Amino acid sequence: MNRIHFLRGCWLDMILVESNGLFAMIDTGIEESQDQIMAYLDGLGVKRLEFILITHFHRDHYGSLPALLEKYPVGKVYMKDFSGLNIADSAGKPADRAYNLDELRKCAEMCAKAREVSELIMISPEADHASFGDFDFRVLGTTNAIREMYDDPESPYHGQVCFGENINSTALFAEVNGTTVYLGGDAVNSDLDYPKYTRQNDRYAREVGKPIDLYKVPHHCCGNLFTEEGLSILKPHFCVVTNAKRAVNGPFSANRDLLLASNPDAQILCTDLCGYVFTLGPNGSLSYEEIDPWPKDVDLPFWLREE
Repeated sequence: MNRIHFLRGCWLDMILVESNGLFAMIDTGIEESQDQIMAYLDGLGVKRLEFILITHFHRDHYGSLPALLEKYPVGKVYMKDFSGLNIADSAGKPADRAYNLDELRKCAEMCAKAREVSELIMISPEADHASFGDFDFRVLGTTNAIREMYDDPESPYHGQVCFGENINSTALFAEVNGTTVYLGGDAVNSDLDYPKYTRQNDRYAREVGKPIDLYKVPHHCCGNLFTEEGLSILKPHFCVVTNAKRAVNGPFSANRDLLLASNPDAQILCTDLCGYVFTLGPNGSLSYEEIDPWPKDVDLPFWLREE
């Protein structure tokens, strides 16, 4: 059986991939997510993770990695080179040098821990696949865009701290038994004066080159994400957004409308009040069920309440 589990959460990614009794994780939420993740894994009887892949070094994606490495045997850890050149933190607030130095320290500690208990693989053009069971994920965005634009003397951004780490986010594509899966990380679609890295999501869409059955919408559906060009290729069917429904229907409704314009039959599923587990069946069949609903006896935080 092949399944993809999107755990309940808002403004963070926690994705469990399952194939024939084997498991792997793509992103691990924030530090405070660790109990939720472990309870879910233990409920499924997970004893080992074949790999953990961190799409980019923001705390809403790497947060629970140290705790998972402590508790479970992990075959491989995939990380991307981190520049420490953030102009903004994971919440979009201005990032100073102290913040970047602290993030560099955390990254070094996590890499050291991964080398100690697992096999650390640094994502690169030569290491651009993460495979287990029936899944062979192709990693998109394997170079360090921020570092390259900073170091290139011909770059208009040479020697300047101009970007947040989302510019460096990888994305993952796989095709299993006729079902296409695209997990977009926090990739954004900024217009840059550096042709190699401009419009990241459009570039990734061209690399994928086909319609998507299951799409983890990048960057929590926030910001400048799409053009008609990229979405005309992807035409996603099931769109999972790791954010609140009220945000998707409110400040980020332009991105919602572009998704629906590319495929009027698209279903947009938000992970604020429940998670979802998708079953990838034979011959391209795909179905889902809701999991881990928000407890009815616990008040919702204000950002999840419908107005």
